[in-house]
Amino acid sequence: MNDADLAALTSSDLDIVSETKDNVRLLARAWGGEPRFAGMDDHTPNIAVIDLERPGWSPDGSHLIVDVMGDVYGATAHQLITWSEMIEITLENGQTVCLRVVVPEMLLWTRIANLYMRRMGPIAVQRELRRTKVLCQIVSEHLENLAQETMVDPSLRRIALKHASLVYQWIAKQNCTRKVLARHPELIDPYLSAVPRTPFWPTDLLEHGLPNWQNWLIARVESIIRHQGNRRGEKEMSMSSF
Repeated sequence: MNDADLAALTSSDLDIVSETKDNVRLLARAWGGEPRFAGMDDHTPNIAVIDLERPGWSPDGSHLIVDVMGDVYGATAHQLITWSEMIEITLENGQTVCLRVVVPEMLLWTRIANLYMRRMGPIAVQRELRRTKVLCQIVSEHLENLAQETMVDPSLRRIALKHASLVYQWIAKQNCTRKVLARHPELIDPYLSAVPRTPFWPTDLLEHGLPNWQNWLIARVESIIRHQGNRRGEKEMSMSSF
């Protein structure tokens, strides 16, 4: 990835997912912070923010605000947590911290859902398109790594195939996915390449499953594009008759 791709994925804050307010309170207590829950009039996907006293950690020098999200476009908090995996991060002092991080495949789905469900201006749409393209590349690399790991540990095959099927079966079969691809055809090739044609996949998936999926999806998207073109043509003819 180049600097522009990395910048598209860079965020100025840290989002944490929680299903319940009790979990937010527990996290705030563990961090020594104060939770503030969103009200009915707060137009935000966050269910709460946690205000932490962390001198030197934030621009104002004293407070650090952590956003706690619930459901997002396309996914519930439970789905985000279910589609997450544990990673270990080693800090500079040698301490190891374990975190659950949402897998790239689910993040790709939330980006597609954002493009379909969220109201955005032209600049925001272009930013989401870049993020989605970059995530397609990340998903491809993630699935390639999972597929290769099955050669060392065959017991991981079920997990690798589950992650791949989220992309080529579940996400692809969502109506909004096909509509987003029809609205933004520049996403078609990146999305089709999100499941890599790697020799580490089972032969049946590599030779039949993936090609059939790609042909099916392309046909569905092209059908939507034709239908939209026909509707525009009918509308123009109707307007010209007045």
